[in-house]
Amino acid sequence: YLGGWMSWAKGQASALLQQTPESIKPIITNLNVTQVRHYASGNHKRFCQDGFDLDLSYITDRIVVMGCPSAGITKLYGNPVDEVVRFFQTKHSMCYIKVFNIGNFSNNTSTPYDYDKFNNQVADFSIIGGEVPKLQTIHQFCSSAQNWLSKDINNIIVIHPHSKSLVSNLPFKKKSPIKTNLEDQLIGFMVSCLLIHLNEFDNTINAFNHFNEKRIQNNNNNN
Repeated sequence: YLGGWMSWAKGQASALLQQTPESIKPIITNLNVTQVRHYASGNHKRFCQDGFDLDLSYITDRIVVMGCPSAGITKLYGNPVDEVVRFFQTKHSMCYIKVFNIGNFSNNTSTPYDYDKFNNQVADFSIIGGEVPKLQTIHQFCSSAQNWLSKDINNIIVIHPHSKSLVSNLPFKKKSPIKTNLEDQLIGFMVSCLLIHLNEFDNTINAFNHFNEKRIQNNNNNN
């Protein structure tokens, strides 16, 4: 249902953008933004403490997965980029953050937010629509992440999807250990590869299950 709802929400956002600011204000005033954001994040675990409410999960102490930071009208249902920045400034300091933007850039090459907000420490990894991630891409991602983590014990990496429209032909599409949508399958796949690369786990099933446990609500692993 989430994919259909997101299509509707984006359609509504496009319609709102055609209106004047004065006409938007009463709509926003009567909108329960928190409910919309919770609904849009689906079954993701959210970080809801210390004054924050974000579609964001710690996979390990140094690996974070979150929804794509949002600017403009899309922040009504996504992670507001300024709130994301405030979170990392508060919890880690921005000098320790490197962001990995993973997804299909073929139909949308524009950056989803201002990379300056993250000191331009954002790496884009494009997965061509309809294709399995290439080994070269997986290796480059894992090596880049490992390199950043090795530079300072305080460094962390933050991974998010480029958009909701991602690959649809992953090798585990029909029977995926990642029990959610294709967006999560791609991110889960790449994170699981990284966990194995970092020697956090020695097999894919345990790595996938760990991602499920940390990222997905009400997850029950069935091996």
